[in-house]
Amino acid sequence: MITTRQCPNPEQVIQQAAIYLNTLFYSLKGKPFLFLSSGGSALKILQFINTGNLTESATVAVLDERFSDDVTINNFAQMIALPFYAGAQAAGVQFMDTRKQPNDTLASAADRWNKQLHQWAYDHQDGQIIATLGMGPDGHISGVMPYPEAGAIFDSLFCQPEPWIVGYQATGKNPFPDRITTTMTFLKEKVNNAVAVISGADK
Repeated sequence: MITTRQCPNPEQVIQQAAIYLNTLFYSLKGKPFLFLSSGGSALKILQFINTGNLTESATVAVLDERFSDDVTINNFAQMIALPFYAGAQAAGVQFMDTRKQPNDTLASAADRWNKQLHQWAYDHQDGQIIATLGMGPDGHISGVMPYPEAGAIFDSLFCQPEPWIVGYQATGKNPFPDRITTTMTFLKEKVNNAVAVISGADK
């Protein structure tokens, strides 16, 4: 079921998304779930999340990653700088750390994350996967950039059964071209609940 809600300003968009997530996390308290947070402006939702609803049964990661050593660019590095991270840590939450590791390449980092995601799904076959979905001005969600000029490239990158995570270069399409992202297949087939947060006249 899809429910839409219009808000008068971006701040209320963020707050309404957080209200929904807090209600959902409360209903799943003590049960296994994986929460995948979009980066960018969608990270603002985390300031309103009640980490008291999180337990050691929860796992948190980002939905897509900017492959960078810069802590102001990398999505997971930005997340761990927020009070949300400290509160979730104190609650015993597990994390999938997607920061760039020494000697990493796009391919190796994507492969490591893909294996972690598959392992979580194998270990928690009754678990729920929850995601926030932001949108860029070009219409991209997660790290899935549009390729209207090359549908075959889009399909080969994002619409295959495997892997669930791909690393690729979005040169010319985004200020942060080195991307690691969940695929459209993963979003459509594996995510149980998604909250799309879209605001701004350019979207």
